[in-house]
Amino acid sequence: MKEARDAARAAFPVPWDTVTPGEWRAPEDRSALLAWSNEGADALGLRGGGAEGVSGAATFKASPDGIEAATSLIPADPVYYAETDELHVIGNRALLVHLVANGRVEYDVLALQSMARQGYFLSEETPFTGVRALPPNSTLEVSHGISRLTTRDLPHGDSRTGVDDLASALLNALTPLRSTQEPVRLTLTGGRDSRLIAAMLHAADIPFTATTYGTDRDPDVVIARRIAKQLGVDHQVISQAREGQVTVTHPLDRARDIVRVCEGMTSAYENVVPYAPFTAKPTMGGQAGEILRGGYLSGMASIASPAVTRKVNTLFQGSSALFTAEANEHAASLAAPWQSDNPRILDHLYVRYRTGRWHAAARTGALRRGTQVQPYLDAAVARIALATDPEWRWSERPVHDLIAHFSPRLARIPLQGKPWRFTKHRWWHRKPTPDAPVWNWRHDAADHLYGTVRNSEPLARIVHMDRLPDASPTTLWHLYTVAVLLSEDLTTPPQPGGPPMTFHKQ
Repeated sequence: MKEARDAARAAFPVPWDTVTPGEWRAPEDRSALLAWSNEGADALGLRGGGAEGVSGAATFKASPDGIEAATSLIPADPVYYAETDELHVIGNRALLVHLVANGRVEYDVLALQSMARQGYFLSEETPFTGVRALPPNSTLEVSHGISRLTTRDLPHGDSRTGVDDLASALLNALTPLRSTQEPVRLTLTGGRDSRLIAAMLHAADIPFTATTYGTDRDPDVVIARRIAKQLGVDHQVISQAREGQVTVTHPLDRARDIVRVCEGMTSAYENVVPYAPFTAKPTMGGQAGEILRGGYLSGMASIASPAVTRKVNTLFQGSSALFTAEANEHAASLAAPWQSDNPRILDHLYVRYRTGRWHAAARTGALRRGTQVQPYLDAAVARIALATDPEWRWSERPVHDLIAHFSPRLARIPLQGKPWRFTKHRWWHRKPTPDAPVWNWRHDAADHLYGTVRNSEPLARIVHMDRLPDASPTTLWHLYTVAVLLSEDLTTPPQPGGPPMTFHKQ
């Protein structure tokens, strides 16, 4: 057990003096459940001669006969497992599971080809040799040294019967907020998903304030301010940059922090919430709202058969010329079970890998500092949504109708960016206004990443280094993250990388 406690100290992404431990052990240590929490309370419950713990929607149980863990229909609260000749290890931190099972860090470089392409995993693999994630809707049972994994199919259907059931499920998902002592802090944009959250909170009479990141002239800020005024809620604008200028953490510091917090399963291209002491004040946003808009289908202009096939291939095998034959063969093997031109395949891919791998890792930063209530990740909401026609959700009609159901006034406020898809297709002769180019400082920073990527010997197994100049800025950030991961000892604090950097809009 000492090894597990030492591993937890190394793998936990918060200061150790904020952590409360909990422990249950069976006679002769045949099984055990160890837990650590920074929420100021014991993380274990004792029941029926054993113990149980929860991590969001994931559950963990132990008894004298064995251990068990389960994931939700929406696996944004992950479960990882590893098996050795002597141990079965299950946990919600992949590095912790790996250290307990293996004793030291060993990276699975070939598995990281997915991280290098997309910035997250499109499989149950992890960066760590021998550690895998449980699929959604799964239960792993270990009894008398024998493991059994049961995975239940995701819901599917073709219903277009309206949004009443979805509306009820969404309101039920807000139940934890009804007793909150402080107003919910909602990150509000000018788009669809956070607007629906605002409409729901307003309809449920749950007090909230709205925050938008940007400058006064940003379209998101302008529209969010209008939404807040319509609902009569306080609205705060937080500017992270002057007009045309931004100062950011050095890329190496940024990457070293993210590979530790997210365990090498989120790209440093992403903005991961920085650490702050835990608070019970709830926060919300529109994350994962694509579940109500068809998952990966939501970003596609067409969902005709060729477009669906192309999207599947791009997800798994994008930028293939940049990657080695070994990496491409591995990617093809992962893509094989998903080859289909049925739009539903992208709906289920989104649940399994976008929420189950990208979202599960990226939200770690926010979860360590506070309580997040995310209705779109609620299993009851997802079950109803997935039972409806994905093409209907892709049309965006359900989200529009849900907003109108909760707050008709908000449905009449224009969207930031593209109009409602069902409106666009109805008025097909109206040409949409081209999107204005958006300045992204990360693209300007890409030139500072080449050296680290090029000098990574382990990365050369999966990447043609002579083709790096052809990589997009986004892909270069993914490669940089993997290169930094492969050079780091995640069991030690990060070393300083460099001074902050300032970028100017050209």
